[in-house]
Amino acid sequence: MKTRIKSRRWGIGIGLACLLLLALAGGQPAYATHHALMVGIDRYSAAYGAGDLNSCINDALGLRGRLLTDTARWKTTAINTKLNSAATKALILNRLRAEAAVLRTGDVFVYYQSSHGGRSGTSTTAYLCTYNASFYDYELAAELARFSSGVKIFIILDTCYSGGMFKDGKGGGGWNFADNVLAEYKKIVEKSNDPDKQTKALGANIAFMTASDWNQVSYAGTPYSRYTRYLIESCNLLFTDSNPCDGYRSFWETHCYGWARVTGQSPQYRNYLQLKNTPMIQVQLAAPVPVGPSGTASPTPLFSWTPVSGATSYELQVFNPSRLVTYRRWIAATSYRFSTGFASGNYGFRVRAYRGAVPGPWSSFLAFSTSPSGFYLRRATLTWGANPRDLDAHLVTPTGAHIYYATGHKGSSTTAPWAKLDVDDQYSYGPENISIYQFTPVGSAVYKYYVHKYAGTGNLAGSGARVSVQGPGAVLWNCTVPGGTSTAPYWHVFNMDARTGSIYPVNQLRTTAP
Repeated sequence: MKTRIKSRRWGIGIGLACLLLLALAGGQPAYATHHALMVGIDRYSAAYGAGDLNSCINDALGLRGRLLTDTARWKTTAINTKLNSAATKALILNRLRAEAAVLRTGDVFVYYQSSHGGRSGTSTTAYLCTYNASFYDYELAAELARFSSGVKIFIILDTCYSGGMFKDGKGGGGWNFADNVLAEYKKIVEKSNDPDKQTKALGANIAFMTASDWNQVSYAGTPYSRYTRYLIESCNLLFTDSNPCDGYRSFWETHCYGWARVTGQSPQYRNYLQLKNTPMIQVQLAAPVPVGPSGTASPTPLFSWTPVSGATSYELQVFNPSRLVTYRRWIAATSYRFSTGFASGNYGFRVRAYRGAVPGPWSSFLAFSTSPSGFYLRRATLTWGANPRDLDAHLVTPTGAHIYYATGHKGSSTTAPWAKLDVDDQYSYGPENISIYQFTPVGSAVYKYYVHKYAGTGNLAGSGARVSVQGPGAVLWNCTVPGGTSTAPYWHVFNMDARTGSIYPVNQLRTTAP
C-alpha cells in the first residue's frame, strides 16, 4: 500500500506515494518537439523527513522506457531524468522553467513525478514531495502559467486521494488540488502582461488522470505502483489501442486500460476530449517475415509471409532488379497469388502489415526467380530393372495431398497441389516421373517421396531401383535403393523443404509407408 506515515512536520500524516505525469502535448503537426522530465523519488532528505518508498524510481524509468518505444517522437536526448537526491525542489523548478522557455504551440512536454504527496493539515492546500521540500499546488500553478497557451498540459497522478487533486470536494469533503491550481493559475495570468492571457486564463489546456478518487488510497507494488504498472503495460500491448485506424495510443486509451484493471481504487479523469484526442505513443506493428517463393518458382507463384499480431491487412510489393513490377494492398490473408504471371527472370518481394489505414515497417526482401510456364521446379525420376515389374512413385505434399497412380490422385501442374504424376510405368524399367511445379510452404513445409512395390516377383532391395532428382536444367541428386535380402515393400527415398527446395536424403527400406 502506498500510504506511509511521515514525520510530525505534516500535521496529518499522509505519506502518499504520488505519481505526477505532467504532459504538455500540442496539436499534431508532423512531429512536434517532444521533451520530458521524469522524476522518481524513493529516498528523501533526512531533514525533510518523508518515509521511504519502493516503486517510484521504477515507475519513472518504466514509463520513460515506454515513451522511447515511439522513436519518431521521443528521443533519449530530450528526456531529462531526476531520481532521489537529484530531484530537489530547486532542480525540478529549474527544469520546468527551462522547458517552458523553449516549448511552443504543438510541442509536447512530459513532467513525470513518482513520489510522496500530501496536504497541509485539514486545509485544501495540496503538495507534491520533492527530495527536500514540498511543492505546493499554487507553486505548480505559477509554473504552468509560464507555458505557452498552445501547449496542452496533462497531469497524471498515482497517489492516495489523487482524485482530490482536481475535484472540488463539494458534498464529499474532498480536497481540491486542481481547483487551487487553476484558480492560482488564472490569477497569475490575469496579473501578467502575457498577450495570450485571455486564452491561458481559461485553463482549458489542462487535463487530469488519477489513480484513485479523493477519498481512496492507492497501492504500490513490485516493481511498479499498481496504477503505473497498468499504464506501462498498456504501452506494451498493441490491442489497447481502441481506435484501430489511427495508429496511436492516446492518453485516454492508456488511462482506460488501467481504469479497467486496478482493484481497490477508482481512477478518475478531467478534460476527456483532450485526453482522447492527444496521442501518447504510436502503436508499432511488427514486420512480417517473407516465407515464399524463394529459389526458382513458377510464373504464378504463391507469395506468403508470417502473420503479424494486430494487423488487419497487408501490402505486397514485387520488384525486378531495376523497378517495382507490381503491388497489392489490403490483402486480408497471409498469402496472395497474382492472376497475371511473371516473365522469366529474377525478382524480390517485400510485405508490410496494416492496422486500419496505418502501416507498419516493411519486411526484408526475399529473392526468387521464375521459370517458363509449365516448367517444373523439381522432378523425381524412378527407374528399375525387370523385377518387380511394377514399382510406384508416391509424393506427399506439405498440405497432405498424396500424388500417385490412383484416379483422382495424379495431381495437377496448373492448380493445387501444384505437383503431378507425369509418367506412370507398369511393366518394368520405368521411367516414372513426379514433378513439382509450385512449392507450397505451408503446414509441415515438407514433401515426402517414397517408392512402393505394387506387383511382380522379387523385392525392392534387389530391383536396382534408382531415383534421380532434377531442378530446372540440372540433376541435383541421385540415389539407389539399399541392396540385400530385405522384403520390405516401401523405400523412403528423401524429404524436401518446401521453402527452399533443399533435399534431405532418407534412403531407408520400410515395412509401412512413411
